[in-house]
Amino acid sequence: MPELPPKSEFARLSRTIGNGTSRFGGKERRTITAGAGPRGAAAVPDYAELQATSNFSFLRGASHPDELVEAAAALGLAAIAITDRNSVAGIVRAHQAAQEAGIRLVVGARLDLRDGMSLLAFPEDRAAYGRLTTLLSLGKRRAPKGECHLDYPDVVAHGAGFVVALLPPEAADRVSLAAHRARAFRLAADFAGRGYLVAHHLYRGDDARRLARLAQIADETGLTLLATGDVLYHAPERRPLQDVVTCIREHCTIRQAGFRLAPNAERHLKPAREMARLFRGHEAALAASLEIVARCRFSLDELRYEYPEEPVPPGMTPQQRLAQLVWEGAAQRFSRENRSTTGASFETTAARSPQDDGLFGWQEESWHEENRHPEVLRAAEPRRTLDRHATHSPVNGRADRGTG
Repeated sequence: MPELPPKSEFARLSRTIGNGTSRFGGKERRTITAGAGPRGAAAVPDYAELQATSNFSFLRGASHPDELVEAAAALGLAAIAITDRNSVAGIVRAHQAAQEAGIRLVVGARLDLRDGMSLLAFPEDRAAYGRLTTLLSLGKRRAPKGECHLDYPDVVAHGAGFVVALLPPEAADRVSLAAHRARAFRLAADFAGRGYLVAHHLYRGDDARRLARLAQIADETGLTLLATGDVLYHAPERRPLQDVVTCIREHCTIRQAGFRLAPNAERHLKPAREMARLFRGHEAALAASLEIVARCRFSLDELRYEYPEEPVPPGMTPQQRLAQLVWEGAAQRFSRENRSTTGASFETTAARSPQDDGLFGWQEESWHEENRHPEVLRAAEPRRTLDRHATHSPVNGRADRGTG
């Protein structure tokens, strides 16, 4: 059974959980610093952590997205990616924290497929991000609530503009590595020039041999080896909480969990110097993280509200089409002497409205909906008249007839 922290560590659990709102380094959190190396030591290469799971991966991660981002900034990392399982739900909070902390956030997600294959997907631009969210929506529509059913052909079909990294199996036996090698060849063919092979430490005593085998697979398939920390929490003090959420997920107690618990508290963010020590002899794997950061420039700042395009006659904008419909409706519904007043009111409203916020497309769609179902509107007219003379009681929620 994995060694558990002493009882005093669990006593401090409530002080290390945090609520995701305090700044990193506050009284209730451990302050992390990269630390200076020995005088005259060789320069440490930059490193970006591209595999960090937050608590938006339900019962997997033990830190809030903003905690991970703030810790990465405090450690001096070049960038960080929040890669939750089949979800991008945590990137909004991570984006806000990254702006405040002054660190690059790489948008991405971990894709766990139905055949057991796991990938990290990073969109290079706005269009690729749209395809990533479409892919996740496809998987969630297929599955019961809380699950996501995706297959590898789905990733290929939506993968234009993705940088994709294949996650390694936990087992290092010949069968597992042979299956991993076959998947790596497949990924290299489908994502030529955009494929990577992830390597991280498991701290089981065989990491050097395991890294050598993964590097060999990368060379054979043409993929680039990518170093990650496979992070589940921002600081080692969160390990007890990680054990608790693991027990909740596995429906067992701490005493019953056994090897379902992580054997150590190493799944936290590490500075570049420590990652360079762990991947000595595989320095190119650290540099690969910076390559991905340079390629994937998409930011949530690029997103804005976009109303779906409505069909309009050739040569007309939605605003011009709406104006035409309004004048036609005014001719049908108002007397001649009221048309000038109605037209002036519309022109004033149009002048005050932004030209690119989708307002006119929405109004045009409403007009089409009313004309498609006029019987519904006629049935609603008596109720509309009643509502004009009714007041709603905030106490009992019933509508009482007004006297006016």
